[in-house]
Amino acid sequence: MSGFACCDCIFCNCSRDEQTGLYHAVCSKGYTLANPHDMRVPQKYYAPTPRVFVPVTDPFGQQYFRTHATCAQFQRPMDAPASHHFWDVMRLHGKR
Repeated sequence: MSGFACCDCIFCNCSRDEQTGLYHAVCSKGYTLANPHDMRVPQKYYAPTPRVFVPVTDPFGQQYFRTHATCAQFQRPMDAPASHHFWDVMRLHGKR
């Protein structure tokens, strides 16, 4: 999706290291996210802002040749299907 970054996706989790001030991002779909501007290991897995992370390896361990800054499974939180409320699920299963 144009104009979006992996950090905008519901499957991405970014955390900031308090000592260095750098961010690290993880994709729950299995993609390895890295900073494309720094190819040194381990520096490429950290960035000053989460917006620079892009998929570099697919879930099968192969190099990911991207045509956009996000993968095909990118999903914004507002586009995600609504999850069931706890009590709705309990009613579905006949429990009170």
